[in-house]
Amino acid sequence: MLFQNWLAQVKEYAKPTVQIILVGNKVDLASQRKIKAEEARQLAQAYAIPYIETSAKNGHNVSEAFNELARLGSI
Repeated sequence: MLFQNWLAQVKEYAKPTVQIILVGNKVDLASQRKIKAEEARQLAQAYAIPYIETSAKNGHNVSEAFNELARLGSI
C-alpha cells in the first residue's frame, strides 16, 4: 500500500523528531472518499499515529490538524 511505502521513507530519511499524523479528507463528501474513516482509524492505530478527519472544502478540523501536529512537536 502507498501509505506504508511513504511511512517507511519518512522513517528512513526524516529526522527522528519528525511528527506524523494521518489526515482524512472529504469528511463532508463521504461518497467521494477513497478510504473510509474506519479503515483510516485502524491504519493509524496499527502505526500508533494520531488520526483526524478534515474537510478542505469547508475547513472542518483543518486548524485542529495543524494544532495537533504542533502539539506533538512540543512534547
